[in-house]
Amino acid sequence: MDPDGVRVLIAPTFGRYAFYLSLLRLPTGCPPRDRRPDDSSADSRACGPSRVDVRRIDQFDKSVATSRLFLPPEESDTLFATLDTRLTRWRGSNLGGTDGTGIALERVRDGRVTSMSSNISAGADNPAVMLSGDLHRILLAYGPDGFPPRSWDWNVRQPGDERDPCNEPALATPLERGFGLGDSDCDAAKRWPG
Repeated sequence: MDPDGVRVLIAPTFGRYAFYLSLLRLPTGCPPRDRRPDDSSADSRACGPSRVDVRRIDQFDKSVATSRLFLPPEESDTLFATLDTRLTRWRGSNLGGTDGTGIALERVRDGRVTSMSSNISAGADNPAVMLSGDLHRILLAYGPDGFPPRSWDWNVRQPGDERDPCNEPALATPLERGFGLGDSDCDAAKRWPG
């Protein structure tokens, strides 16, 4: 991995897909805004858009779908700075569980590696949980339709699972009335029949 980046594995226990994300600053070795010297020579090395490579791994048929997107420098600067602050302030322990959405991250900066594993239910101040939410928002905003999960917990149901058809965790695709959790048309039909 480059000197400045993060790798994350997000895997819901009973979900269809696991997601592996790799975020890298480009160009390699560029100084982020918070560490850029004040002289004009730094302009030629200023960070451009960060590259985000995503692999969506089907846990049933083992197929892999990939997507690559680029984050504006301001978005990636904020993401990395916020993650670094959260990791520095974190006083809890790594947390794992056998149920829920597991998260493992590896942050590389200045040749140092910070690793963490957790579960999405671990608490609001947990850096891995917060990064999971940030990455979900980024994939919804910058990723292609039908690639990221619709649900905040990254869960996409297994094939044939038909529980609660109006709130189906699925991939994020436009609904008739726009994006959202669940099926707004199904919900409306149940609440206001006829």
